[in-house]
Amino acid sequence: MPIKFLQPLPILIIIFYIELNSYKAHAQLITFGRPHYQAEVKTTLASQRAPFWLYANTFGTVSTTAPNALFNVSLYSPTSDSLLPNWRNINVNYGVETYLSTHKNGTETFLVEGYTSIKYGIFRILAGRKREVIGLIGDSLLTSGSFAMSGNTLPIPQIKLTSNFVVPFTNKLIAIKACFSYGWLGSMAVGYGGQGVTSVNGLFHQKNLYATIGKPQSRFQATIGFNHQVQWGGENQIWPNGLSPTEAWWGVVLGKSWMGSRVGNHLGTIDMGLKWKLQQGELFLYRQNIYEDGSLYAFLNIGDGLNGVVYRPVQQSENAFSVKSMLFEFLNTTSQGGDVFNLSTGVFGKDNYFNHYVYTNGWSYNRKTIGTPFIAPQSDLNSRWPHLKNSLTNNNRVKLLHLGASGQYLDCHWFLKTSFSINYGLYDYPLIGNPKQFSSILQVQKSLSWLGGIEWSTALGIDVGRLYKSSVAIQLGLRKRGNF
Repeated sequence: MPIKFLQPLPILIIIFYIELNSYKAHAQLITFGRPHYQAEVKTTLASQRAPFWLYANTFGTVSTTAPNALFNVSLYSPTSDSLLPNWRNINVNYGVETYLSTHKNGTETFLVEGYTSIKYGIFRILAGRKREVIGLIGDSLLTSGSFAMSGNTLPIPQIKLTSNFVVPFTNKLIAIKACFSYGWLGSMAVGYGGQGVTSVNGLFHQKNLYATIGKPQSRFQATIGFNHQVQWGGENQIWPNGLSPTEAWWGVVLGKSWMGSRVGNHLGTIDMGLKWKLQQGELFLYRQNIYEDGSLYAFLNIGDGLNGVVYRPVQQSENAFSVKSMLFEFLNTTSQGGDVFNLSTGVFGKDNYFNHYVYTNGWSYNRKTIGTPFIAPQSDLNSRWPHLKNSLTNNNRVKLLHLGASGQYLDCHWFLKTSFSINYGLYDYPLIGNPKQFSSILQVQKSLSWLGGIEWSTALGIDVGRLYKSSVAIQLGLRKRGNF
């Protein structure tokens, strides 16, 4: 009887089990992170739906329906960000975060985070669901969102191997950050394939590699790298004589072509950044170049991407009002390699970002966009715009100007995000008149002495334009944090 090939996931588990047991012979200590807790309640009151910046990039926790209320409880242990390997200890971390959201359409409960991670030396393996943003950005609070994975939806359950370290013998000149993962997307709708299959169990692959050149105290530091994400699954169900799961996995990881296309739905960015230390602050410039179906290889869509700059001034402690960070971003997704897609001539335009001809849910998870929230599901847009069958979005050609700032006034922390976009729809289905959209949020947060210390926050959000229903809203929140 022939021996069947093992699936990739069990292989990863077996390898890690063997390695961990071999490490235990040399490790002197197993440490567990100190438990921290957080409890939070928020409520949003709005004239229409919740404005864009009250729900975008909140890891799928805030409903677009308003009024709404949100309750959150979490228990976690902070992970170490040290780039220096410790081959004497095994460090164990964990996190659990649950939400309850209630609004006029009903009540939802969901697990935002639930993970365990083990770190040994320069390696960490994580199993479960954990918040993450993938791609080079200057400020995770103020950004419009990384193109490929912005934190706009619930975290995807994964088994992930990561490594973050300073390269030995370089005197801290070169640091490397990398990851490789296997994940689950649940049921994915299928709209094409010829076998009559309407849905499959979706899988997720992710890998990235980034290198930073420059010592921590250097005036200049450069970073370059890439990230690669793939939705896949059901290749042996969707297609006649389709690939086995093992063959499909290797095709996904290596980006191999099969039947005139790549296995799965691929998406990612090639990133570069430069940090410049000035006398009065720090400047960081970055660029994310988009790739999806080969257009970037031929430089057809080189005009598309996320461009950003962040400035962090030196803080003046005597000032009552201070700015800690200022950000400007420009996102362009209008090129997509041009308006021609022709297999015979090898011109691969019309990249149609976040839509996919096989997996009709497109680049989404749990009904929300995985990548930049400015390519939104068509269900979020104003109902005046026609909906397209078997498409996630009806608007993926966007030009965006985005500004952000954060700082402090007396004992209050604040941040501001303001976005202005021009929206062109799709190449084949343009939005008439290229609707413009303005969205903004101002949030203020203050620590109070109640209950031994509690954080109060108030946020004002506004949407004005034709892409979404215009709305004004206020969000009030209380949060208690501590450790055991």
